Amino acid sequence: MKQRGLILVKLFFIFFIFFIFSKIVFLLYHWNQTIEAGISNLAPIFWHGLRLDISAVSYLLLLPLVWFLICTVFKIKIYYKAVNWYFVIVLILLSLIIAIDIELYKFWGFRLDMTSTMYLKIPKEAFASVSFWLILRQLIFAGIIFYLFYKIYHRLNKNQDFIKFSFLEIPLYLLLIGFLVIPLRGGLGIAPINVGSAYFSQNNYLNHAAINVFWNLGNSSIENVNTTSYQNFTGREVENILKPYLNSQDTSGVKLLTIEKPNIIIIMLESFTANVIEPLGGLPDVTPNLNNLSKEGVFFTNFYASGDRSDKGLVSILSGFPAQPTFSVIKDVAKSQLLPKLPLDLKSNGYQTAFYYGGDLNFANMRSYLITSGFSKLISKDDFPKNTYNSKWGSHDDVVFNRLTADLDTAKTPFFKMIFTLSSHEPFEVPVKRFKGEGEVYKFLNSICYTDSCLGDFVQKAKTKAWWENSLVIIVADHGVRWPHKIKNHVPGKFLIPMLWIGGAVGTSFSVNKVASQIDIPVTVLNQLGYDTKMYKYSRNIFADSHTNDAFYAYNNGVGMVNDSMKLVYDFNLKSTLLKKGKVDKNLINISKAYIQSIYNELNKIK
Repeated sequence: MKQRGLILVKLFFIFFIFFIFSKIVFLLYHWNQTIEAGISNLAPIFWHGLRLDISAVSYLLLLPLVWFLICTVFKIKIYYKAVNWYFVIVLILLSLIIAIDIELYKFWGFRLDMTSTMYLKIPKEAFASVSFWLILRQLIFAGIIFYLFYKIYHRLNKNQDFIKFSFLEIPLYLLLIGFLVIPLRGGLGIAPINVGSAYFSQNNYLNHAAINVFWNLGNSSIENVNTTSYQNFTGREVENILKPYLNSQDTSGVKLLTIEKPNIIIIMLESFTANVIEPLGGLPDVTPNLNNLSKEGVFFTNFYASGDRSDKGLVSILSGFPAQPTFSVIKDVAKSQLLPKLPLDLKSNGYQTAFYYGGDLNFANMRSYLITSGFSKLISKDDFPKNTYNSKWGSHDDVVFNRLTADLDTAKTPFFKMIFTLSSHEPFEVPVKRFKGEGEVYKFLNSICYTDSCLGDFVQKAKTKAWWENSLVIIVADHGVRWPHKIKNHVPGKFLIPMLWIGGAVGTSFSVNKVASQIDIPVTVLNQLGYDTKMYKYSRNIFADSHTNDAFYAYNNGVGMVNDSMKLVYDFNLKSTLLKKGKVDKNLINISKAYIQSIYNELNKIK
């Protein structure tokens, strides 16, 4: 066991050094960009990429460990030769990946992932733009890397002899395989590791340098977008069908803001379904503060979430990009970083930007998305004392709201701040209990009521501040939930959520009954400010005369479409409608199908 244990330790050491070496090679190969980024900024690359490196090494060690277990059970003697061949094959692949990645980065601007495989479907065209000498150069480069690390491996593993296996080793191997799950997923936290954990800088080159390209390639093969189920029309047909439902850059409609450049705060409320908000037909007395606030500003009564997860809601609100049924664009850094983003547009117009969240920003790749969105400051779980945490997610909402309030008192104007609450997320652990009863429904109602109290307290304090009179505060949910009525996953009632615009910069008070969606927020805001909106393909100005008074949403492999006269749900697995209410015809079904096809086609264009 000792000898075989040493083999595993040596493999770990060699693979880990290989990945550190690959980062150095990447930085040297792109030396001009490295110098431009600043030598003093290079050390964090290795630190922030460490978890991905260890995860990648753990994946590579998994097969030898399982092989040792098999050899022990079946008394196979060729374990050492098999491990040698495994190392040679893996080292060849890794060396080729490094050589290909560093060259492609010059052209693509992102690290190697499964996107490259779609070009291999047409190899003649793929290699037409690549010279023979470039291919030869990179192959020689890969050969040098292979030779260097093979010599290291050979020197460390000379004179290995067969040592008999003992059945006592079996529980140890099983224990090691189980333990390996921890570094594989990046630790014991709630969120498994993702490529966003390597992001730390406003300079994307530094973030890209920190990525482990082997891990990135493997992960993208799992997360790769599959669009075959959604191809129903030609590209021209999709354009013609959807023309009325895309951004027309119509600047007509009411102007709400009393000042030219207001401060903007977006409060994204976790799981705030319309079913618990009385003015929207929900349960009474669950959100008394939001209920009262709805009478003060512009309250949207037919507003829908684009998807059913927080990560999808975040992208919809900030990028105006619709949720996808079987994919989440935020998980693909190369795609999500190229989406248009409201914070970036505001930042380019002089706004100071910051994002506040009491939880772990590595969850669902949020960190990478937020950094590339233009947020100069990210406040998250690690910025709050541990005694403010619940058992699972992070700091309670009152703590985070208090931090935001304190920071706003000294913030330079104009500012764009966004806060994402978390206390109303499962397991619904909050420091108060207003509703008596057992079970998930009562826990959920208590958590919503608690967050509503934190929201009310924040607004009450904000109204006493000087910045309030020059501010627009947008209160909106990230998505709906099936609670408290346990409604089905696909029905429109699950996706109905609140949106409210208040603040001193809002010069009027009324209800908006037009059907709209989260994705309409960026263009509606930018239109109020007089800024350009052409980059937002799917987002539309809610107040414009051309807005078609409808909303689309996506659930797991299905799409919903809602307007003021009908509700439609189409399921791609069943290839049929799940719900029809009102005036639904074949044309509306085709519109819904074309909408999802357009989204996936757009995703495949991005890069």
